[in-house]
Amino acid sequence: MNILFMGSPEIAVPSLQRLLETEDRIIAAVTQPDRPAGRGREMTPPAVAAFAREKGIPLLQPERIKNNVDFLDTLRRLAPDLIAIVAYGKILPRDLLGIPRLGFINVIRWR
Repeated sequence: MNILFMGSPEIAVPSLQRLLETEDRIIAAVTQPDRPAGRGREMTPPAVAAFAREKGIPLLQPERIKNNVDFLDTLRRLAPDLIAIVAYGKILPRDLLGIPRLGFINVIRWR
């Protein structure tokens, strides 16, 4: 199965790690854009972005997902069977809901 993962903070990383241990294929990770953090306001990636880069997972970090035709077209081309979401941080637009063949699963926490 081709799975697209959506998540941002550290709490989402164990779920993505667990999915990597399955026979399913993680086709991409979608996370929030890098943001300034700390006293120096240094650009810092969300935990999921850092993990995806470390594991070689294709990464998408759109500034916005609502009314973002390019982002939706990219997801359609990826053709995920399922989208797994863990603490992504934004409300999903209606246009996104019809893309995965099997729908979405919103994971609260995977230990």
